[in-house]
Amino acid sequence: MGAIEDVRKVIQDLVAPELKSLQATIKGVDEASKLRDEALSAKIDSRFDALSEKMNLKFEHVLNEMKANQAMLIYTLNLDNRVKDIERKTAEPMHAT
Repeated sequence: MGAIEDVRKVIQDLVAPELKSLQATIKGVDEASKLRDEALSAKIDSRFDALSEKMNLKFEHVLNEMKANQAMLIYTLNLDNRVKDIERKTAEPMHAT
């Protein structure tokens, strides 16, 4: 049994430190990866927020233009007066010819 114990001791002396070193390396890589992921996520969020703000401003601008165009169209067509004229004419009794 002495040979088995000797082999076990050699393995423990050579392999165990290497395994611990690999564990530390993996842990470092995991931490660096996590930090990169967080930084990338923050960068994406920032760009998304900026894009969202630009889109909101553009939609607001388009909506304001539509409202202005609608008001101008109603004014130009004079719809209010035309509707009143039609209502007045339909309310008048029919004249016999």
